[in-house]
Amino acid sequence: MKCWYLAGVTLVALGLARQPVRAQQATPEVRKPFRTNESEAPIPRAIPVEKPIPRAVAVEKPTSTPTPKPGGAITPPKPMAVPEPEEPGTIRVSPSATARTADLVQLDVADGFYTKKMYDMAAPEYERYLGLYPKAPDRATALFRLGESYRHNGANNAAKNAYETLLTQFANGDFIGPAAYRLADLYYQEKQYRDALTLYRKASVRLRDPAVANAAKFFSGRCLEALTQKLDARIVYEDLVASPQNNPFLDASRLSLALLLKDSGRAAEALKQVQALAKETENADLKIEATVRSGLWSLELQPPATVQADADFKNALTMTGKSYWKELAQLGQLRILSEAGKHQQVVDTYGKSATQFSADVKPELLLLVANSSRQINKNAEALAFYSQVTKDFPGSVYDKEAQYERLRTMYSSEDSGLFAEIDKYLAANPEAQKRDEVLLMKAEVYF
Repeated sequence: MKCWYLAGVTLVALGLARQPVRAQQATPEVRKPFRTNESEAPIPRAIPVEKPIPRAVAVEKPTSTPTPKPGGAITPPKPMAVPEPEEPGTIRVSPSATARTADLVQLDVADGFYTKKMYDMAAPEYERYLGLYPKAPDRATALFRLGESYRHNGANNAAKNAYETLLTQFANGDFIGPAAYRLADLYYQEKQYRDALTLYRKASVRLRDPAVANAAKFFSGRCLEALTQKLDARIVYEDLVASPQNNPFLDASRLSLALLLKDSGRAAEALKQVQALAKETENADLKIEATVRSGLWSLELQPPATVQADADFKNALTMTGKSYWKELAQLGQLRILSEAGKHQQVVDTYGKSATQFSADVKPELLLLVANSSRQINKNAEALAFYSQVTKDFPGSVYDKEAQYERLRTMYSSEDSGLFAEIDKYLAANPEAQKRDEVLLMKAEVYF
């Protein structure tokens, strides 16, 4: 018994001794990271986010309004560039994240062509929008851009119809002023001045841009001139001259005002305006024109402001600008010499520079030289100059004046051919005053 007991104890001891060995050889348990809550997701590592590089925003330079360039000797100048009304609406050119209604989708299609200046493609899309959605909220926008599309394509009648429809259907809104301005301009080009006048007036009070509003006001003055309503036109120009800010037509308005004042017999006021123009304008051609006009108009005052005129002519000859006005300045200097009785100097000056003058001033110059030749008893030379005016410039006012002065020269020199020339002159039905003078001349010869 004792042997069996000892054997059992030995076996138990051996079994207990092997237990630590099995534990060390077992696969160790993989432990999860520590969490405060088993359902909480693991905290991710922070990923550095790269900051976007900001793009430079292009700053658009303001476009300066060109100074109006002068026109001819009589007609006031039309400005070189006319301010354009800005697009009142905002054109959406990128897709929107929000759902678009059918009418907005169609408008987007039209605007897409419009922004790319594909006006031939934009016009039918705007027409489709207006036809399919007669009560859509953006009809005014579509009508204006439809008119613009047709105008750019040269379809002026279709453009006029779009603008007129807009102005008929809408009494208020941002597009009223620009549409009225565009429509007025089309009528103005067609010389329908009465229709253009009404629209320019409407545009001048509905446009937000002061420069374009002043442009509309200026062309309303032009329309009034064309309709021979010169007093009303003068009031418009006076208002523009008194509003120099945001007024690209200031110089043109001042010149137009001066010419209207001159035509109405208010020479002193006209001279004041043209002198202010000569001083203030930055346009070289307009400056020399105003300076020469100041000199010529100074000679027409009673008594003539000869000193002022001579200073203006000398100043003009030192300026850069059109040769036409410099020729008029030289002609003005010869007039001063003639009125001062320096007739020989007039003839000598012409002899030195006859080839320098153009046909624009040649007839008046020849008359001046002919009259001076007669004053120094060079009648043959005077008659030759008068005949040259009639030959080179037939039917002009200078021709009629030359014919009359030619008779006076023949009368003073007791020319034998005077009777025949008088009958020829009377047969042309001259103005009443000169007809009476020539008849008296003939009677004295008979006496």
